[in-house]
Amino acid sequence: MPALGNIRCIDFSTNTIPDLLSSEAFTIPEWLLRAQRYLDSEIVICDNLPEILLIRPDSILISNFFWHDVLPAVSTTYLKICSDLLLSLSPIVIGCSLFAMPAVRICENFQPVGLFAPSPPQQIVLPKSSPPSILLTGGSTKTIRHRMQLILDRLISEFKPFSVVIYVDSNLYHPNMPSHVLPASFKPAMFRSLSVAFCRPGLGILTDLLQYQIPVYCLSYEANAEIKYNAEVVESLGLGKVITEDFSSITSLRLQQLIFRPNIYPSPYPCFDGATQATTLIQALYS
Repeated sequence: MPALGNIRCIDFSTNTIPDLLSSEAFTIPEWLLRAQRYLDSEIVICDNLPEILLIRPDSILISNFFWHDVLPAVSTTYLKICSDLLLSLSPIVIGCSLFAMPAVRICENFQPVGLFAPSPPQQIVLPKSSPPSILLTGGSTKTIRHRMQLILDRLISEFKPFSVVIYVDSNLYHPNMPSHVLPASFKPAMFRSLSVAFCRPGLGILTDLLQYQIPVYCLSYEANAEIKYNAEVVESLGLGKVITEDFSSITSLRLQQLIFRPNIYPSPYPCFDGATQATTLIQALYS
């Protein structure tokens, strides 16, 4: 791993997967044993794994959700360990003021910050001749990928080349697609061109879309509490809508409305400096 200034970077992964946290045969994760060699660090910062508090009770958590709260079939042992640690140690928990889930917000020392994003994008005016651009990104989740494929198939049948540009992620794209279907680059130029986006509302892609004030159609599903919660927040704030329609039978008129008249007007969200806020907070704690 490269160094960042005078900070030594160590390649460390917890290798956490939901199945390990759902088993009733749950044992203390082996990554905690590996992490013990770094216990002499002045500051320990972890994401959404409260079990770090077992070996460093003063750890700072940066989380918008906890696995023990969102997994549909979490181990009762793991649930009790995490719940007890958060209640008894009251760690500093830093999370997004918009999207931190209730189980994070109720922590005694929850510290809300803005979205973690790079510097604000420069706005550019596209030529009036530019066709509308649509983004489809659903990641690798099987349920969402199937629904995204239905949307893509319907868009391809409805809109001919030069009428729209359709950007799709790597899970949907293949080289034999029509000329107006392009691989998504997720770079500023692509985001600036977008008219609407259909997405699995993870916080990463939502941050990008909110930065560029893109109307968002969220594809949610009950099995993932975090994604479901994010979608509900987006809709409740008027930043987008939750899509439940069956695109295999959607009418042409309805599809035209979704693309050309989404009736979503995302206002500029003022705070994308969550990383700066979090850094300032941590520095203040240890100054």
